[in-house]
Amino acid sequence: MSRVSRGLFWSAVDQFSVQGVQFVLSILIARLVSPEAYGVVVLVQVFMAFAQVFIDGGLKSALIQKKDRTDTDFYTAFLFNFALSVFLYIVLYFAAPFISDFYNQPQLISLTRVVSLNLIFSSLSITQLVRIQVALDFKIQAKARLISVILSGFVGIICAYNGMEAWALVIQSVFSTFLTTIFLMFFSRWLPKFIFSIKSFKNLFGYGSKLLFNNLLTTFYLQITNLVIGKFYLPAQLAYYNRAFSISQLPSTSLMESIGRTIYPIYCELQDNRDELIRAYRKYLRLSTLAIFPIMALLCSLSYPLISVLLTDKWLPAAPLLSLFCIGFSNYIFQYNASNILTATGFAWKLVKINIVLKIIDFTLLIIALTISVQAVAIVFVINNFIYTTVLLLTVKRSLHIDLMEQIGFVKDLVLDSIFFGLVAWGITFLFKNSFVQLILGGTIGLVLLLLLFNIQKIDELSYIRDFINKVKTILWKEKR
Repeated sequence: MSRVSRGLFWSAVDQFSVQGVQFVLSILIARLVSPEAYGVVVLVQVFMAFAQVFIDGGLKSALIQKKDRTDTDFYTAFLFNFALSVFLYIVLYFAAPFISDFYNQPQLISLTRVVSLNLIFSSLSITQLVRIQVALDFKIQAKARLISVILSGFVGIICAYNGMEAWALVIQSVFSTFLTTIFLMFFSRWLPKFIFSIKSFKNLFGYGSKLLFNNLLTTFYLQITNLVIGKFYLPAQLAYYNRAFSISQLPSTSLMESIGRTIYPIYCELQDNRDELIRAYRKYLRLSTLAIFPIMALLCSLSYPLISVLLTDKWLPAAPLLSLFCIGFSNYIFQYNASNILTATGFAWKLVKINIVLKIIDFTLLIIALTISVQAVAIVFVINNFIYTTVLLLTVKRSLHIDLMEQIGFVKDLVLDSIFFGLVAWGITFLFKNSFVQLILGGTIGLVLLLLLFNIQKIDELSYIRDFINKVKTILWKEKR
């Protein structure tokens, strides 16, 4: 059993089990709380997202990218993250009344001060998560996160059932982050030391600051949308927008992070071997597409019955937004792999310059869309994603000398098959009126046809997946023994 296969397996277990349970629990909570309450919590998360980017500070990726990392590097990153999280919590604590006045929502004062505790709790686990990723040992992370999600989820459901509305979501979030940190410390048996090296910090921040700026641009674009919608539209409309965004983001980001946490260290190891790096890029690009694109096609085509069945009809205004976001996030496969390749090979600053130029275009389109409607904002998101993907692939072409059409050709067959799958599922919805029947039959019939297409075309990745499943059985057998 290779280290990569074992890492990929436990990374997948972590993502699928945690995200799966989290998704189910969040659906149950969403059915119990109103869209308005959900929208109020999203207002707080806008500021939390910015603070979280600073806490990471790019040091996380810098630690992974650095080949000669030492214990001093880990201790330095830990202390910096913790100190910064305390500072940012204090800032948000005193800024809470201003945030409340900005949105004209009095309850945001106490909500902000409580949910901001997430910053401190999450900062305590960032360095441990890096150690896990470098070692490709995701078993510890899977256990810690799964237990935390289950326990906090039940607490959230109990709170929501008792009519606590927005507080149910906040308590569940803070409790989950706190438990994850505690269990990571317990399972990993790694404790930090009060060692801070200025030399180490400068080295890590020198590279990480480029990623920090890049992440800030991306976060600013995503969160400024929530901020403006929350300011000029009703909280319920923000809830529809955010819920659709979250559901569409779940399969793409969860699966890509599951694969990416394993392959990014591999890309870093192969950064000096161009031929092997290109082979790895093609392999994981196809694997990502096979795993994600069919799911995005299905969500896009069955958005209405899916929202109706999972969240009830009170959330149906989120359905058209979900379809649009699924189209936008289908590009994430290319974006994630291309960004990893460029970051691993030392082109982080090039990514920053790309983002600066593109965000000017993005913000221009976004400002126009915000004056029209929430749906117009979702359409702009799709357009911007296609532009960003194209530019990233062109950058990979320049850095690795892989033609743009060649990169697209890596996955063209899988993309076309998935689109056909989505169209079949969408067509089924016109034959039946019941949402549950539309969901089950559309998904089943479309999936059967998709698998037939894959087998007829003899997709190589199917054999890879079968081999991976056999390796998984080996892992499980050894775990039992």
